[in-house]
Amino acid sequence: MRRHLRPAALVAVIVLPGCGQNYPNPFEDPALITTVAPPAGTELVFASDGWANAPGRGRELMAVAADGSSLTRLTFCDSGRPCDILEGALAPDNQRVTVRRVLADTSGDGRLDDGDDASLVYVDLAAQVEAELLPATARASGIDWAPAQDILVYSAQGTGGEDLFRTTPRRPTSDNAQETVDLSCPSFAGAPPNCDVQISELRPRIDAAGTIAAYARIQAGGSAELWIFQTTANQTRVTTAAAGAGLLPGTSYRIGSDTDPTFSPDGRTLVFRHLTAAGDGRGVWEMRTVRTDGSELRTLAAGDAWRGAPDWNANGIVFPEADATGTRLVILQGDGSGRRDITSFPAGFRIDNPRWLRR
Repeated sequence: MRRHLRPAALVAVIVLPGCGQNYPNPFEDPALITTVAPPAGTELVFASDGWANAPGRGRELMAVAADGSSLTRLTFCDSGRPCDILEGALAPDNQRVTVRRVLADTSGDGRLDDGDDASLVYVDLAAQVEAELLPATARASGIDWAPAQDILVYSAQGTGGEDLFRTTPRRPTSDNAQETVDLSCPSFAGAPPNCDVQISELRPRIDAAGTIAAYARIQAGGSAELWIFQTTANQTRVTTAAAGAGLLPGTSYRIGSDTDPTFSPDGRTLVFRHLTAAGDGRGVWEMRTVRTDGSELRTLAAGDAWRGAPDWNANGIVFPEADATGTRLVILQGDGSGRRDITSFPAGFRIDNPRWLRR
């Protein structure tokens, strides 16, 4: 566990000073772009290249109804320049979103994907403007928007390795500056931070009350485990991973890792994915649930397939799944019953990071 000077809360009324992470105001010169707000009747957004005639183009944000109808492309980032949107976290009004976006092949593998450095970009889908919140050099790896406030929690490179941060994605005023706090490694009253660089914290998701977050925690050389963040001095382990073995290429995950936790609507359970094998490169993942106290571990979906980050609301658990037969968006109930495949693309297309619209 990292040592800290005093607790920093996930969401606080008073904005705390950042740990050297106050970036220039991105709203000074917002860029005009082409976007579409989620149409009436749609209930989900996700990142996908399924808008294109063939796989391999950049992923865009898309929206769809829970019955698979009204499939709509919301962003047009790929038009005119190489671009890949990895993930989008919706604001409470469903009209704004913060995306993780890749514009350059920083890994040198000849394509844009999750292995490249990603920036955080604020996008007003209705007003058709965007502003960069975090440059690609910070290597954003996860993002969530508080359910009822303009507060973002994200993971990116920080003082002590990969850290959790909190920021405010709104236009600053004289009495409300946009500031960023390193939750994993805060600094107070000018004192230097005291962090364990052997620990990485990533993929945060906020609960429905907006007060705590679940995240994946990796000790150097080990597999990812699920933890709950309340303050920097109060974090609890939910799952315990076996000794790390077989690093999945291009990722921080070893076989046996648990990651991408999301709270159930009542906040008592987490849904997450568990890495069982390397498979064809993206890994073979099971979909599991566990109580926040670590009890009642269950497997909801298993078998030789890649399964991506889930989301959960009163309508059920949604996650992407891909194998040799194709790529699809799946909805399950919390007990694993009632499976529905609502959106499908041929093999090779990608669907990632679905989110239920806010209600």
